[in-house]
Amino acid sequence: MDATALPGAPATAARPARAGRNAAIGLITLSLFAGTAARYALSPLQELVRVDLGLGDNQVALLQGMAIALPTALMSVPLGRLVDRGNRARLLLVLAILCAAGSVLTALAHNFALAFCARMLVCAAVVAAQPTALSLVADLTAPDQRGRMITLTALGQAMGGTVAYILAGKLLAWLPVLAPSLVSSMAPWRLVT
Repeated sequence: MDATALPGAPATAARPARAGRNAAIGLITLSLFAGTAARYALSPLQELVRVDLGLGDNQVALLQGMAIALPTALMSVPLGRLVDRGNRARLLLVLAILCAAGSVLTALAHNFALAFCARMLVCAAVVAAQPTALSLVADLTAPDQRGRMITLTALGQAMGGTVAYILAGKLLAWLPVLAPSLVSSMAPWRLVT
């Protein structure tokens, strides 16, 4: 039996476990926030991307739709098995790295094919992160606290999409002022993604 669960056990004995759990759930929430922001960052910038890469409307639609749907359809079953059988903490770390790599590749893309593959990488990582995160949160929390903690991670995910839309336009306005040398060498949308 856990000594911290005994009646009369000092409150400080339970704090490190709770603090560690809360920190882990905070990091999980942050990873969902960042991944979702990366997934949605291109949406408010799509017209700039279209012009810069010389894309047609159908190609932009594929970047926003098929690049998300295809990884979801292809990865759902294998991902579920991996989440159930693998080390979920390592998996979430790998997914965060893949999402960052996809964002960098999106910024460096100079044609539709590379942009599509980069967006698929971002979206695959984000799609895979959700069940991984939910499973980790379930492992970290007692059943009577699970609903609140899962809601917290869901809020992180929802806020990531919202913040991506809010900050994309702001960053486009601020980047020429904050980093004029970067803006002169790259299209501003590339720096935002």
